Amino acid sequence: MLKRLHYFFAMIIVTQLFSSCGNDDPSSSGGSWGAKADCPFYGSFAFVIGTKAYVKAGKLWEYDYTNDAWTDKGNAPLSQATGYFAFVIDGKAYLGVGDYASYYTREVWEYDPQLNKWTQKKDFPGTARGGVAGFAINGKGYFTGGDDSTPTPDNTPNGNLAEVWEYNPTLDEWIQKKDFPGGGRNGAVSFVIGNKGYIGTGYYVSKTNGLGSGNNLQDFWEYDPTTDTWVRKSDLPGESRSDATGFSIGNKGYIGTGFGISGYSGLNDWWEYDVAKNKWSQKKDFVNQGWDYFAFSIGQKGYLGGGGSTDLFEFKP
Repeated sequence: MLKRLHYFFAMIIVTQLFSSCGNDDPSSSGGSWGAKADCPFYGSFAFVIGTKAYVKAGKLWEYDYTNDAWTDKGNAPLSQATGYFAFVIDGKAYLGVGDYASYYTREVWEYDPQLNKWTQKKDFPGTARGGVAGFAINGKGYFTGGDDSTPTPDNTPNGNLAEVWEYNPTLDEWIQKKDFPGGGRNGAVSFVIGNKGYIGTGYYVSKTNGLGSGNNLQDFWEYDPTTDTWVRKSDLPGESRSDATGFSIGNKGYIGTGFGISGYSGLNDWWEYDVAKNKWSQKKDFVNQGWDYFAFSIGQKGYLGGGGSTDLFEFKP
């Protein structure tokens, strides 16, 4: 099975290195980070429904930011999977595909927070894969990227996929769209601003590269689902990276952390993207270094956690 070398290492070592306590001064022009209640788990993926955040870590946990408190919501499917999509449509979350320790899955699940209930949907019809990036716009879900899990006779990597898929939850139906022009990748970052989706960074392995070799990326793209078109925007400054994290707050996007290729170490720089100006500006560094964090935003604040620890931090722009 195709795996990035550093991703494999991330399974056996702690990826965060504590660096500072952070500055919770909201008057700082670079934004501020402040510690919140520790997570009672080691989490992986997050989504927001209404004013509550949910993090899946074997079990599903609900975060109430008004009380800074976590609630155990019980067992969740895909408990051992990583690299799957997670998007929210009409008050329900959809999680699917992803890679396990020894195989990939095409399962898709729906979560209803009102009933605290998981319902399995039709399997994703394409090739099983992990390491995808997705988002939801106007009642439809989208994802691209991921490792190609198709076996090869000579056991060489198939590389990464550039397919784009759209999910209609009303019909429980998938439609393949035009390929992502940025090329196949895994470990990319995605978020939504307005009615456009944004995807950037990640890691690329081609069939000819060989297992564990490839390139980190720092390109950044905008997707318009009404025309099924992608436009390349300004590249993320700083170091190319994979397994970074991000979210949007209002009309601004944020990306940071990740696995940097120089020194093969975790990053903690933090960047803000202005859609109107198509411009990046550096904000206050995140307080830890690492990759594979979960992230979400509620209102005018963002949150980062996980990455090999139980820390949770709040970001104020």
